[in-house]
Amino acid sequence: MEALLRKLIPKLKLYNIRFIVVLYEKYAAIRYKKEFKKEIDFRGSKFIVGRDVTLFPSVYLGSYEKCELDILLGRTFPKDLVFWDIGANIGLYSILFGKKYPSGKIVSFEPNKQLHGLLASNFALNQVSNYRIEGVALSNDSGMGEMSIDDSRPGAGRIKQESRSSSSSETFQIISGEQYLKLNPELLPDLIKIDVEGHEPEVVRGISEILSSKKPTLTIEVFKNLWESDRGLLWEETLTFLFGVYKESILITDGNSRKITSWSTHYLSGGMQTLIFG
Repeated sequence: MEALLRKLIPKLKLYNIRFIVVLYEKYAAIRYKKEFKKEIDFRGSKFIVGRDVTLFPSVYLGSYEKCELDILLGRTFPKDLVFWDIGANIGLYSILFGKKYPSGKIVSFEPNKQLHGLLASNFALNQVSNYRIEGVALSNDSGMGEMSIDDSRPGAGRIKQESRSSSSSETFQIISGEQYLKLNPELLPDLIKIDVEGHEPEVVRGISEILSSKKPTLTIEVFKNLWESDRGLLWEETLTFLFGVYKESILITDGNSRKITSWSTHYLSGGMQTLIFG
């Protein structure tokens, strides 16, 4: 029944109704109260997700980014793949690619230190050793940043956002991807995943030279609700740049994919969407 409900929510675009979202999150908190700390089988690997009311159900039900993972895991990368998982969270992508490419190098960028214990535990649980956890945030600048963290959704922390009363905050180092590569020249990426709760344009600007010269496969989340009024132009500029580099992309909307050769805001559905370039 729940799996059907999760299919209907995007189909009927109920994710645009805040009341429905809050109601489902409250349901999930009760439904999975005794499950949050258990190991979950997901795509042949084991994960401890923790108490995240938005992430846990989709992993538990096996539906988490199914189309995206089917496409990316179905591709062939070099045996010594270098994968930058920007916004690694608990390591779902990092571990799946770390297992498939044991001779590769997995770089898990996750500034939320509250997740590092889970992230390391999941690597150990799956006997993946070809990784490094970087507790920095990638952006287009360098310095120190702050993140607001909602206790019920620890994987959805947002950079430089005002904290709410139910949230905690922490500071961390900010660095551009190109600065990071200068410090670690052996880690030129073949695959990049960006899922950073609306900070994607800054991350892309900070790796623009890498994208233009190397053209690594890039998967990036596009979420209309994070296109705040003063950031719409920045998003448009970012996607125009990406289509200028890659010429085409796969757009994934509610689990359905199609190829597009340019970007237009009419593609925005309001729900979670992903673009895969390269």
